[in-house]
Amino acid sequence: AGGSPIPLDFRLDSTLLTFTLGATLLSVVLFGLLPAWRASRLDLAGALRARGSVGSSGGMSGGFPVGRATIAAQIALSLMLLTGAAVLTRSLRHLETTAVGVDRDHLLIVTVDSRSRGYGGDPLATLTRNLMERLSRVSGVASVSYSENGLFSGSESNNSVRIAGWSSRTPDDSNSWSDQVGPRYAATIGARLLAGRDLASSDDARGIHHALVNESFSRFYFGRNSPVGRSFRLDDTTSVEVVGVIADVRDHALDALPLRRFYTVYDHFLGGLPVEINFEIRTVGDPARATAAVRAAIAAEDPLLAIESTTLRQSMAQSIAEQRLLAHVASGFGVLALLLAAVGLYGVMTYAMSRRIGELGLRMALGARPGALMTMVLREALGLVGLGAAAGIPLAMVLVRLLKSQLSGVGATDPGPIVVALVVLLMAVTIAAVIPAARVTRISPLMALRHD
Repeated sequence: AGGSPIPLDFRLDSTLLTFTLGATLLSVVLFGLLPAWRASRLDLAGALRARGSVGSSGGMSGGFPVGRATIAAQIALSLMLLTGAAVLTRSLRHLETTAVGVDRDHLLIVTVDSRSRGYGGDPLATLTRNLMERLSRVSGVASVSYSENGLFSGSESNNSVRIAGWSSRTPDDSNSWSDQVGPRYAATIGARLLAGRDLASSDDARGIHHALVNESFSRFYFGRNSPVGRSFRLDDTTSVEVVGVIADVRDHALDALPLRRFYTVYDHFLGGLPVEINFEIRTVGDPARATAAVRAAIAAEDPLLAIESTTLRQSMAQSIAEQRLLAHVASGFGVLALLLAAVGLYGVMTYAMSRRIGELGLRMALGARPGALMTMVLREALGLVGLGAAAGIPLAMVLVRLLKSQLSGVGATDPGPIVVALVVLLMAVTIAAVIPAARVTRISPLMALRHD
């Protein structure tokens, strides 16, 4: 999905190997010795008497309390894991499709590092303007602007603000996030202008400082009054006049609500211009197709400049790479648990059917239809699903509540993920139960009656 890969350490160490070996041996001993222990306690006289009674095995409902409990536990665990996977997948899909307030489909982000060439002060300001002019002339480019922090770059800035007539309730109230941007920034990134105007080239003139503010900034500091034309002070020293208000933009994290933010003129950057310039380039079509031409335009200005380029969609995808990995891992574990539950139920059903061949043969000899026998067997299998679901649904609900506080787009009372997990589980269990039952019903009644 673009971006840098997540570093994972797959090296094996003694602790991991020891734990894995110990868990494997414990499982073998526990589940290998338990059937042998149960067999040693068998009442031979009762078993011989039961052998001659049709239906004495009782199917799954009578003779397999440990097996029933194991399968029910597997179903409960599968339901919980499948629910977790569904929740994570839904949250990931919500992040990928959530409105971010910018044009995610047509933005190319190019970062130019001027440190390698020693730019600074006025030469750096000149370089920035020259590059913007060159990029504006590239075929397929609709608009160009630039910023200090960029979009989804991980870089952030904040300042202390003061507004006449406003008083803070907590120390954090006076802090606001900020960015230094170029002309037509809001129009270039596709942000919606709510009031006033966008920043313009004329705002670069020294003297009055101008700024855009987002909706959260306007609402927090100015309430229902329009901030356009009013001023605020940065760090009690610099006066900044608000020229426009834009809708909130998610420009650094998809899984976080927009913060109050203001955007000042790049050339008025306090403390000197930043050494990295992030160009936001809005294209007519696919932004990836303009990458080569954009790089060539920058090289024409200075071929030794260090450049990094990515589409906004790639940057956004990389910002949620960990969530995507977690969703894939959870889905893998959910599928594995589902497979184990299905295999376990298949084994129990196969064993149960082998013990009931005589009973089923007698039923068919007396006129029972194979479909009726299939329904009877399937009802018993679904009974196990009911037991597992009775334990698994409360656990799944607890899991959803725990994940709600950590994930975006997840409701604590949303039954969707649990319903999806239950449907998938029912389909798998039905297939696992029908196969051995169908095999037995294909045996002729005479052969079934001779089985014992």
